[in-house]
Amino acid sequence: MRIFINHVDTYTGYALCAGLRRFNGVTNRMFGTAKGSRDEADDKETQPATQGDAEWSTEPNRLTVPASIRRLIFKRNPQQLLKNLLSCSLIVYDLHTTDPDEVEDIVKKLRRAAIEKPTVFVLISSVMVWAKTKQEFVERDPEEETQGDDGDDASSGKRSEQKASDEEENGGGDSRDDEANEDDSDADSDDSEEEEPVEEKDTEEGAAQEEDEPLPERFKGTKSISRLRKPRKSSPPERVLKPRLLTGSEFERRIPAKRYEKWKTIETLVMSLGSKENLTTYVIAAGAMYGQGEGPFYAAFKAAWLGLQTHKIISPGNNFVPTIHTRDLASLVRRLAAGTSEEPYHIAVDMSHVTQYDIIQTIVNRVGQPYEVEEVTQEQAMLFENADLLTVDLRMVPSSEMTALDFPWLCKEGLPANIDRVAAEFCKWRNLRQVKILVAGPPGSGKSLLTGLLAAKLNTPAVRTQDVVDASKLKGDELGSLLREKWSQLVEDQKKKKSNGPGAGTSSGANTSRRVRFDVETMTKIFNAKLSENVCRFRGFVLDGYPRTYQEAAALFLRPKKKEDGGKDGNATEDGDAGGDLEEQPSEEEPPPAEMEFEPLKAPDYVIILKSADVHCEERMMNVPQNQVIPGHNDRDGFFRRLAQHKLTNESVHGEPSLADFFQERKREVLTLDVDGKSTDDILESACVYIEKDGRFFNFLKSERQSILDKEQELQRRIQEAERKKAEEEELAREEEQRVLAERRRRDMERLQKIAHHEHEVIMARSIPLRRYLMQSVVPALSEGLLQVCRVMPEDPVDFLAEFLLAEAQKSSNSGPAEL
Repeated sequence: MRIFINHVDTYTGYALCAGLRRFNGVTNRMFGTAKGSRDEADDKETQPATQGDAEWSTEPNRLTVPASIRRLIFKRNPQQLLKNLLSCSLIVYDLHTTDPDEVEDIVKKLRRAAIEKPTVFVLISSVMVWAKTKQEFVERDPEEETQGDDGDDASSGKRSEQKASDEEENGGGDSRDDEANEDDSDADSDDSEEEEPVEEKDTEEGAAQEEDEPLPERFKGTKSISRLRKPRKSSPPERVLKPRLLTGSEFERRIPAKRYEKWKTIETLVMSLGSKENLTTYVIAAGAMYGQGEGPFYAAFKAAWLGLQTHKIISPGNNFVPTIHTRDLASLVRRLAAGTSEEPYHIAVDMSHVTQYDIIQTIVNRVGQPYEVEEVTQEQAMLFENADLLTVDLRMVPSSEMTALDFPWLCKEGLPANIDRVAAEFCKWRNLRQVKILVAGPPGSGKSLLTGLLAAKLNTPAVRTQDVVDASKLKGDELGSLLREKWSQLVEDQKKKKSNGPGAGTSSGANTSRRVRFDVETMTKIFNAKLSENVCRFRGFVLDGYPRTYQEAAALFLRPKKKEDGGKDGNATEDGDAGGDLEEQPSEEEPPPAEMEFEPLKAPDYVIILKSADVHCEERMMNVPQNQVIPGHNDRDGFFRRLAQHKLTNESVHGEPSLADFFQERKREVLTLDVDGKSTDDILESACVYIEKDGRFFNFLKSERQSILDKEQELQRRIQEAERKKAEEEELAREEEQRVLAERRRRDMERLQKIAHHEHEVIMARSIPLRRYLMQSVVPALSEGLLQVCRVMPEDPVDFLAEFLLAEAQKSSNSGPAEL
């Protein structure tokens, strides 16, 4: 069968290619168009996987054209596109990734074209076309399956049945024919005769075409996580009246949301096209799609994986959101490919009737760090992406094709019930790996520094021993109570031992508390609980200095090897009678010890052991800032005590195995890194090269190009900051210079004022004797002369005054010697 899929490089396109690649024992010939490279044949990178999903355009893991696509058809030649459409037996268009006008144009061309062989046209639409449909509300539907309180916990039996049915249906789903080297002209040849089955071959097409694998251990919920999934006090109130279940036969009643009015028009056009000879049309209203890297729920999964608390529940949160896994949607399209279904309209939803709160809170609880998601009003969420889809309130019945007993369900019970599987798909499709690293070495070698740098660079939490122990003691669970009780007992025992021994009064309380250590069994419990948290199960961890010894590593990282065929139980059944005899005649030989294997959830994939000379370790330890010194731990006495302990357990001359031996015995590569004489950047670079030896992983890290751009921007920012500081300093210098000049002018003016005042005072001081002289020698004679002038009133008063003064002067001269 020749199959055409529009936009094969999109979110649903990959699922459709995987589901339609092979069925009924025949490998189909797949053709399609690419959304990301409409006009360039050699362009392998594509545009966003979902319409409106901005994250895809900024991240490096864009989808490429699936390898199962025999030939890519370009839209720049409409006639060639129509010719290829008419040569196919199945045509699939998805409105989620296609412009409605483009679909309308194709429908009009098919209406005018002559179709010579039976053809099936499938249009994938959305349940949002039903969003405003007038509904009835009921308390309970008789045909509705009873839902448990914990709808997000799926039973293992149901998963096994789903897996078995899917494997039976997709038996050859991993293979593809060896047609890559054939000439592309064969694609336009007549395909009326039946094609021969093609021998299956291995493929590396990706997760979309792989068989269902057993769920990795790290994606299986732990007891502590399951406890968080119980109904919480802040969950939305349970609804008494629920929307009545809608069926596909009621499609004429559907009323779309405003943004989807054009979609309803396209649906009607496609169904009207079914009256054309040799053409059968189907419309599929798909629920909110999930799985295989995520579409509408991508932002929620990403934020949860990163541990961000940015999720929002749009009030009230108890609305029902229809959902469907993309693989189940592809299975429905595969069943419709035969063209035997009499129903023109199909609803593609799973059997779950879950609320918005159930979906978002389950993602947070099982993928991220559990917390109570904040509720926002619908007005506040107007600009949220996919807000209309998350606030829809619909309960719908799947198509009769999906309710058939032989339908190969993958996630029949919905997203919350299959959250572990969906989370595993999300990590696999997004290349998100659990990065498990152990950094060990002697005290003062720089373990904590390297741990922090690796954690920051790889977006992975740093697990430090003291922080983990302190946090565990504060928990309110059973482990926290046990730790507090045991810690108090250990401190008391240590104090008694110190008080009874020599030098009882020399040890401080802090020093005593610091030297108290939990035993290996207790530390194993603490780290088991920590490494089982979501953040470690998904993102990994960087262990800072623990475990320190071979024994601690064995207790934390090993578990009894699981027997594949359950031979132990089988032997007990077969030798049931013999077992009674063994009780009377006990065996002299002890049973062999259980074979151990790595615990996949906790065993580190990368082990870095730092090496440094004692003198350099001591120098680094003594350079620790005084406010970070902890008595008995990183002071001089604590350093030498810890160094001696490290040498005893890892550098023993008696041949005792070291921490490095533990991993090397189990074929795990260990990087021994000598840090003396190396810069921090060199040490970090060496560690990163070792960690990325098997290839780079995405983990929402920055690409090399982005890192270079960020460094350039940071350098530019530093240059601009330096220039700004320099300009500020120059401005301050100018201001200071002006201030100094103004101060100098002020001082000069004050000095001049003081000089003028002084001169005035000097003049005034000198004027006092002169006055006295005038008053004694001049004023009496002058006054008398003026009086005579007034009495006589001569014609020439000046001459008269002059003669008078001259006569007075002679009198004074004649009388002067006599007085002397």
